[in-house]
Amino acid sequence: METLIGLSPIIFYLVLVAVIIGIIVSVAKKSKPNSDNERRIRDLEEEVRNLKNNRGN
Repeated sequence: METLIGLSPIIFYLVLVAVIIGIIVSVAKKSKPNSDNERRIRDLEEEVRNLKNNRGN
């Protein structure tokens, strides 16, 4: 029983680290679509510039 009580702080910190890593991973997954959208916006802006240049010629 004393061993279990002695290990409880270590277990607590391991659980805490696991929760923090889980939060970081979930936030990283949610931010990925934004970067995809940003890439698509850049592609569309380039396409608009190309169309404007072609229209001017």
